[in-house]
Amino acid sequence: MKRLLRSVAILMAPILVAAQDQSADNEILSLGEKLLVQAKSRYERKDWFEAMELAERARTAFLALSELYSSQNRMADLRKLNESVTQCNQFIRLARDARKAEQDKAAPQINPVAKKPDQSPPAKNPAPLSDPVTKVPEKPAPPDLEAQEKALKTIREVFQADYAKTSMGDRHALARKLLNEATATKGDRVSQFVLFRQASDLAAQAGDLSTAFGAIDAIERVFAVDALALKVATLSKSPTATTHELSTPAVEACFKVAEFAVRRNHYDLAALVLRKADAISRSPANVTLQAKLQARLKEMAEVQLAREKLTLAEKTLADKPHDDEANLQVGKFLCFLKGDWELGLPMLRIGSDGELRKIAETETALPTNGELRVDLADAWYKLAEREGSVVAKANLKEHSRYWYQQALPGLSGFSKTRVQKLLEDLSEEEKARWSVNLLKLIDLKKDSVAGEWKIEADALLTPATSFVRLQIPYIPPAEYELKVVAARKGGDSALIVGLIGEGRPFFAAMDGWDKTCTGLQEIDGKGVSGNETTLKRKVFTDDRPRTIICTVRKDRTKLIVDGETLIDWKADYKRVSQTREWAVKDKRVLYVASHDTVFRITEIWLTPISGQGQKLR
Repeated sequence: MKRLLRSVAILMAPILVAAQDQSADNEILSLGEKLLVQAKSRYERKDWFEAMELAERARTAFLALSELYSSQNRMADLRKLNESVTQCNQFIRLARDARKAEQDKAAPQINPVAKKPDQSPPAKNPAPLSDPVTKVPEKPAPPDLEAQEKALKTIREVFQADYAKTSMGDRHALARKLLNEATATKGDRVSQFVLFRQASDLAAQAGDLSTAFGAIDAIERVFAVDALALKVATLSKSPTATTHELSTPAVEACFKVAEFAVRRNHYDLAALVLRKADAISRSPANVTLQAKLQARLKEMAEVQLAREKLTLAEKTLADKPHDDEANLQVGKFLCFLKGDWELGLPMLRIGSDGELRKIAETETALPTNGELRVDLADAWYKLAEREGSVVAKANLKEHSRYWYQQALPGLSGFSKTRVQKLLEDLSEEEKARWSVNLLKLIDLKKDSVAGEWKIEADALLTPATSFVRLQIPYIPPAEYELKVVAARKGGDSALIVGLIGEGRPFFAAMDGWDKTCTGLQEIDGKGVSGNETTLKRKVFTDDRPRTIICTVRKDRTKLIVDGETLIDWKADYKRVSQTREWAVKDKRVLYVASHDTVFRITEIWLTPISGQGQKLR
C-alpha cells in the first residue's frame, strides 16, 4: 500500500491546469477520519462486520485524497495519509481475524473417527491427487516512482510538441492520443501505466470525465489500484464549467461512478460525486441533467435507508451462509435496489421465495434460446409491475430490458415486433422518470384548434395552412424546460411554440413575420418582429431536424436551438400577451402552431424545474 501511495506522486505535477477543489479535498479528509473513528468504535464493541466495512470505506477516502496530495507534492501530508491507510488495513485484518476466531469458537467440536486402511488394490491409472486449476494471476502493483519518472520523461520527449500546447482543446486531443498509445502498448507495463494516467488527468482537466474514467478503468483491469478512489480524486482535478458537448457525458459518467460507489456502500462518496455532477450540469445549465440528478439523489437515499435495515440479515449470512430468509432479503436488496445482479442472483436462487428462486435458477442457467430469453425478461418485467419502490421498479425493468435485447437477434415475426415495441416503451419510460412526454398526451380530435393535424409514424405533422394551432392537454409547472424536435418538410414560414409564464400565455416563434424573424410574442403589445427579443435570423434553413429548448424561469426565458442560445430575455411576464389569431381554447396550457408550412415534430418533452405540472387527461 505504501508503494501505491508513492507511485502516484509524479503523475500530475507537470500538467496542472485547472484549480483543484480544496473544499472537496477537505470533505474527503473529514469523511475518512470520521469513518475511521467509527470503525474503531465498532471494533471496540466487537462488531467485526461493521468495523471492517467502515475501515474499507475510510481507506478508499484516504486513497482518493492521497492522489490529490501527490499532485500537489504535499509529501508531509501524504505520509500522514499513509499512516491512516495502514491503520485502516490493520483494523480490517484484526476485525477479520477476530470474527473468524469467534466463529471457530462457536462451531461444534467433532471428534475424528479413525478410518480403516484402504485394502483395495491400486488403480492402474490412478487419478491425480488434485485436479489442475489454472490460477488467475494477481494484478501487479503500479510501477515504482523511479520507473514512472523515467517513463514520463520519455513520453514527454516523444510528445513534446503536444505538451507545449495548453488550450483545453489541445489537452483533450493529447489525452485521446495518449489513451490510444496506452491501449496499443503491449509488454511495457510501466509506459502503459503512465500513459493511461496522463490520459486520465489530461482528459479530466479538459472536462472530459467520460474519457478520464475510461482510462482509470483500463488501469484497474491491469494493475492493483482502487478505481473508485482514483475516480473521486479525478473529479477534484476537473473543472466545473464545461461545454454543452461534454457536460452530458461528464454527468452521465458521474452517475456511473456514484452507482459503483453505492454498490460498495460508499454513500458519502457517492453524494460527493453527485454534487460534482450537479455543479457540471449548471455550467452550462442543463435542466434535464439536473432533473436526472435529483432522481438519482432520491434513489440513493432510498437505497441507503434499505441498507441500514439489513444489518441483522447480513450478520446472519456471516454465520449461516445458506439461511434462506437472509439470502432472500439481501438478494432482493442487491438486485432490486442496488442493481448488483452478479452478487444478488445466487442469493435469490437459494432464498425462501419460490417464484424468485425459479426465475433466478433460469437466469443462472444462461439461456441461449431467443424465446427462453423472452420468457425470462417477461418474468422480471411482471415483477417490476408489482413493485411499489421506484428504485426497485426501475432496476427490474432495466434488467428485463437487458434480456429483451439479448433475445432480439434470435426472434422473428410477431415475437420480434412485440419485443421491439417493449424496448421502445422501456426506453421512453426511463426518460419519463424525470420528464413528461407531451406528444403522447395529444388527441387530435380533442386538441386540434385550427387546421387538419396528422400523426404519422409517431410524429406530429402540422397542416400547410395559415394560423394552425394544436393545444397540449398539460398545464406546466411554475418553471420548466420544454424540448421540441422538429424538421421542416414543406414551406418556409413559422414554427411556434406556445408557452406559459406565471399563468400568462405567450410564444416563441422561429422564422416568423417575414420568414426571417425569431423572437418572443407579444411583449408590451409588440410582435416577434419588433420587440427586445427580435432576432433577424432564419432557423430552419433546410430540412434537418432542429432541437429547440425553451426554458421558462420566474425571471428569465431562453430559446436555445441546437445548443446555441438565440434568446435570453430577462422576463417580466406582466408584459406578455396573446393575440386572437394565435390563441387556443384553454389559456392555461402549452401548444404548438405553424403558418403555411409543414413541420414534422418527433419529440415534445417537458422537464419540471420547480412546481408541479398537471395532465388534463
